[in-house]
Amino acid sequence: MGFKPAIRYSLPASSFKVGSAELPELLKKQLDVFADVLKSKRGTGRQVKIEGHADASGTVEANQTLSQKRAEAVKGYLVEKGADPGMLVAVGVGSKDLKNPSNPYGGENRRVEIGRVPQPQQ
Repeated sequence: MGFKPAIRYSLPASSFKVGSAELPELLKKQLDVFADVLKSKRGTGRQVKIEGHADASGTVEANQTLSQKRAEAVKGYLVEKGADPGMLVAVGVGSKDLKNPSNPYGGENRRVEIGRVPQPQQ
């Protein structure tokens, strides 16, 4: 028994404002496409992880909280657009996984990544 590989997307328009979990309008347009795909996957047993990230501008605790709020905001938006809430897992990772470690305060670090949770192959 093997595993199907995880598929992960880093949404380029997901640069949040510093200290904010408010979804940028451009990100909402990208999420609309994901919502349509997720609606077609209802009842398949698949799970999708929404991973919120922060830059290094806050404390470890504040970044963890903020990244969780970002992930929850994306989950809420996708559910509002018709995605099954049972297939979505929102996780905040703080500033542990910077997209651009050479610029820890850069906007590209304030992002959301969406990926399929790997499932055992049958």
